[in-house]
Amino acid sequence: MHLAALFSLVGAFAYMAVLVRMMATEPYDSWGGLVLAPILVAVCVPILIRFCRRNHDEAMIGLLIAALLLKLTGAMVRYFVVFSVYGGNDSVAYHEWGAKLAPLIRGGDFAPTIDVKLIGTGFIEVLTGWVYALTGTTIVGGYLVFSLFGFWGLYLFYRAFRIAFPEGDHKRYSLILFFLPSLLFWSSSIGKEAWMTLWLGAAAYGAARLLSHQRGGLPAVLLGLLGLIMVRPHVALVAFLALFAAYIVRPAKRRTITTPLAKVGGIMILMLVGFVVLSQVQSFFGVEKLDSGAVDTVLVHTNTQSTQGGSEYQVEAVNGPIGFVNAAIAVVFRPWPFEANNVMSGIASLEGVFILGLVLTSLRRFAAFPRLLIRQPYVMFCTVFSLAFIFVFASIGNFGILVRQRVQLYPFLFVLLALPAAHSKIEQLRNRRNAEPEPAPLPV
Repeated sequence: MHLAALFSLVGAFAYMAVLVRMMATEPYDSWGGLVLAPILVAVCVPILIRFCRRNHDEAMIGLLIAALLLKLTGAMVRYFVVFSVYGGNDSVAYHEWGAKLAPLIRGGDFAPTIDVKLIGTGFIEVLTGWVYALTGTTIVGGYLVFSLFGFWGLYLFYRAFRIAFPEGDHKRYSLILFFLPSLLFWSSSIGKEAWMTLWLGAAAYGAARLLSHQRGGLPAVLLGLLGLIMVRPHVALVAFLALFAAYIVRPAKRRTITTPLAKVGGIMILMLVGFVVLSQVQSFFGVEKLDSGAVDTVLVHTNTQSTQGGSEYQVEAVNGPIGFVNAAIAVVFRPWPFEANNVMSGIASLEGVFILGLVLTSLRRFAAFPRLLIRQPYVMFCTVFSLAFIFVFASIGNFGILVRQRVQLYPFLFVLLALPAAHSKIEQLRNRRNAEPEPAPLPV
């Protein structure tokens, strides 16, 4: 304990020494993140502790704090890789726009933030401006704030699991969710992945409450869908379809004479929400009607755009069960180690093998899947989201894009790896025998 305190003290002094030196020689853009990091930790740790205590989840405090620190560390790793390995990426453009917009926002001039197209890339540009208006223009600080978006999204996924699926293996789910390298890395920079992780988590949290007959579910779902629409409306549509399917199989809390009317009313409200989401998808892709022809056109365009610039691979059409299985393997697991052509794709390939190993070692858990799919609407929600996501993103023919995009899928897919394990007949008999009371001794 004393040794840990000593290392902490030495580390704090070293941190301050680096910060003081950088403040004397470097612009705020370089050292601002070092000031922001401890502030973010000091704000978030008490919130985490309070949430855990309020939800009677004190055993998770240490793991969640470790996950928070590791997520912020992931932002630093992501920053190093982007500028030392790639020489920059989209985050540079977002940073430049944020630097232009921040002083205008601080001065009360919001017109430039309204004139841009606020769906997709334009929204992230404006969001970066608002972040810099609060933190000052620092790209390292921007990485940290967006990484925090990603962390709270993962936390909302965890809470959704605990609320809607209490019989699930939450320890297994939390370990995969908070410590998988992809989820630590890709949603830890200025960009769309961090924002999408946050609002997918919000949508999942709202769905969990709605499907469990708890208050506040529908507003959280609507807020989550709105956040998704601002960047990727087609993913919002996938989330809506999953929610609609889960709501259909949701059992009534208690059956009364008005239960069917309440069910129909809920379906009508969801259909209205779906109409709004669908209209935004049509506007985003520039199609008048989202029928099978328009979907094919969009998927072909996506394939053409993504199979450029290296790391491309041959995409197979999703025609029939075999085609879908091949697509699922590609979206979830590939590239394989022999397909990797650089360090980053090599790491992604090892992670794919690891996830495949998790799937193979979870086969006994899948025995309960057919029963839970009908009885547990959150399992239906995650299953439909996973299937629809695979169909939509199977058209991406570039591993570099695919490994970044699929971080949106993993929190849903991993729910299926945390199903309660089915015990063998021998184990069931042994557990039953151990649970039986000892026979009373015979009278002498």
